[in-house]
Amino acid sequence: MSMAARMRALGRVLLGSAVLCCTAGGVVAAEPYRDQWHPTMLEIYQLPNFCRGQYIPEERNVWLAHISSCGNFMNHLCPGLVLINRAANTSRSKGERKEDLRMARGEIEYTRSNMKQPCPVEAEVQGAESRIKVLQIFLK
Repeated sequence: MSMAARMRALGRVLLGSAVLCCTAGGVVAAEPYRDQWHPTMLEIYQLPNFCRGQYIPEERNVWLAHISSCGNFMNHLCPGLVLINRAANTSRSKGERKEDLRMARGEIEYTRSNMKQPCPVEAEVQGAESRIKVLQIFLK
């Protein structure tokens, strides 16, 4: 999916705390925000499939299969993606979004600087870096 299509899809999904999301397990109601290491179920289902394994124990093997060759510090990628999605959520204040983007940049930079090659999710890291650059423009 192209970056523009992802941003449009994300905008449609992130409409505030009353949002409902359909998943394979049924409907998941939006919950209050928690830290990026403990995202809500709605936030988890907005991530790439391999990230779900970082947060849902039953899907851990999918996550490990994608990141195992990338190095020990790849666990920062998915929390960074959670923060990017929060920064893109226009129902939140600009200040909150800027802080989320600042933290996301740190998580993604940390991931990039410690990523071993070849890494099967490098394109996801590049996409995250691109989304951060776009959001920085909108949140100046």
